[in-house]
Amino acid sequence: MPDAGQSVARERLEAFCAGPIYAYAAERDYPARDGTSRLSAHLKFGTVGIRTVWAATEDALAAAAGDDERASVEEYQSQLAWREFYAHVLRFNPETVAENYVEYDRPIEWRNDPAELAAWKAGDTGYPIVDAGMCQLLEEAWMHNRVRMVVASFLTKDLLVDWREGYRHFRAHLADHDTANDVGGWQWAASTGTDAQPYFRIFNPTTQGARYDPDAAYIREYVPALRGVEPATIHAWPDLDDGERTAVAPDYPAPIVDHAERREAAIEAFRTARGG
Repeated sequence: MPDAGQSVARERLEAFCAGPIYAYAAERDYPARDGTSRLSAHLKFGTVGIRTVWAATEDALAAAAGDDERASVEEYQSQLAWREFYAHVLRFNPETVAENYVEYDRPIEWRNDPAELAAWKAGDTGYPIVDAGMCQLLEEAWMHNRVRMVVASFLTKDLLVDWREGYRHFRAHLADHDTANDVGGWQWAASTGTDAQPYFRIFNPTTQGARYDPDAAYIREYVPALRGVEPATIHAWPDLDDGERTAVAPDYPAPIVDHAERREAAIEAFRTARGG
C-alpha cells in the first residue's frame, strides 16, 4: 500500500500540479503512464480536501503556458466535478446504491454465471487488459480509471453480470472506494445510471488494450503469464487458435467468451428490457 497522511497528500498534489496536470488530457487514459493524480484515496480518507485540490488546480490554471495546458487543467477539473456530481446524485437518490437509477420497462435479464464472475474477479478471463486491471486491483487495492471502465463494461455487457456484483467487489478491494463515485461509475457502465453509457455502445476489450496499452507494458506488468509475449500477440490473443496460445503462453487462459457474440446478446437483452 502507498504511504498515507496529510503531508503525503500535499506532496502528491503539489507534484501533480507542478507538471503532470498540464499533460493530463493526453496522458490520463494510458495505464502504463503516471498520468493521473493518484489523489483518490486521499480524497476518500480526507487527508486532502476537495477545496484544497480545486484551489491548487486554479493556481495551475493561472500558471498554464498556453491553451493546451489550460485545456488539460480544465479536463482534470471536470473529473473533480464528476466526483461531486455523483455525490449530489446519491444525496438525493440514496436508493441507487441498490437500485437502477434508470427504470426500464422490463427487468434486465442478467446472466450472472458464477464461473464467469469468478474468472473476472481472479483476472482469468483471457482478455489481457481486463485481467491486468483485475490483478492490479488485487495487488494494489487500486486500478487505473480507464481500465475500471473496461472491466466494468466487460462484466456488465460481455458477461451480463449485474453491476451490483461488480460494485460489491470493488467496495471490498479498492482503497479509494467511495460509495457515490463507485455506484455512479458502475451504473454508467451498466447503462442504468444518470447520463450513462448508451446500452449499445460496448467497449471492445481487445481494441481498448491495443489503443491504450500499445506496448502491452501495463498488461505484462500485472499478468505474469504474458511477460515474455510480444505486444502484437497479446493484443491478438482472442483471435489466436489454441495451438498458438499454448506455444507462447501456456499458463494464460483462452477467452472465456466471444466478445462479438456477447455484444449482440447484451444489446438484445437491453433492447428487450427497454421494451423494444
